[in-house]
Order: sequence, then C-alpha cells, then structure tokens
Amino acid sequence: MSYLFIAILIAVYFIFDTSLGYSLTSPVYTHFTYVFQHAGLLHLVANSISFLSFYNLLHRVCNAFYYPYLIAVLASFFSEYDKVTIGASGMIYAMIGMTIGYAFKGEKLKITSKKKFALMILLILVSLLIGFFNGSNNVVHIISLILGIIVVL
Repeated sequence: MSYLFIAILIAVYFIFDTSLGYSLTSPVYTHFTYVFQHAGLLHLVANSISFLSFYNLLHRVCNAFYYPYLIAVLASFFSEYDKVTIGASGMIYAMIGMTIGYAFKGEKLKITSKKKFALMILLILVSLLIGFFNGSNNVVHIISLILGIIVVL
C-alpha cells in the first residue's frame, strides 16, 4: 500500500497542477485532494521518504494510511488561508503524532532510546520552524500532529 501511495503522488505531481490544493476560496473537494499534489520535486521526495519511514513504523500497530489521511483532511478545514496548501505533510505530521502517542502509551511501540526519541522531537520542532520561515501552512501541520496524538491516546 505504501508504494502504491507514493506512485499516486508521483503520477499526480506530473499530471495535475496546484488546483488540487485548498485555500479559503477553493471548492470543498480540495480538502480531500491536497495531500496528493506537491510544490516541487524536493517537496515530493522529502514527503515520500518521510511517509515511507513512518508508514513502515506504524503499519505494524495500526492502519498507517487511513487514519493519517482522515486527520489531514479534518485539519485542513481548520487551517484555511489565502495561500494554496498542497502536500502530504499533514498526513506525515499525523503519523508523527500517532508515533508519539503510541510511544507514550508504551503498549504497541516502546521507546528504546530516550536520546533518539528526544532527537526525533527536536527534528520535528526544527521542521516546524523551517516551515514557518518558508511559508508552509504550519497550522495544518500542528493540528495534524496534535490530532495524531489524540487519536492514539
């Protein structure tokens, strides 16, 4: 399923434009399609690698596609603004939140190295900070992250 999703991301990137993204003035259906389009090849590659990493971690303990997708769609309705939002980052942040939630619960995922877990948290914060400076829709990222944690707890 994970490689099929990546194949869909690649196909959508080359076939469609940013009209799949959502904004304050876009049609409602774009809240369901924005995760499939990306702003550039680097954006697509970074999100694909991140998606595969967290998908492979989570697929053993839950459905690692549907929950993050639904969370990203829900988060999009609370994070609309004038600039078009595209990319699978909302899903990825939902997956990160789910990973954190499962790790804190300690039932299905165990923290084996507190240093590595702390590093992951630091990298998430750095990623959010970078997103703030490059104009990313950090609101959808933060909402998706929080909802990902809540869904697990």
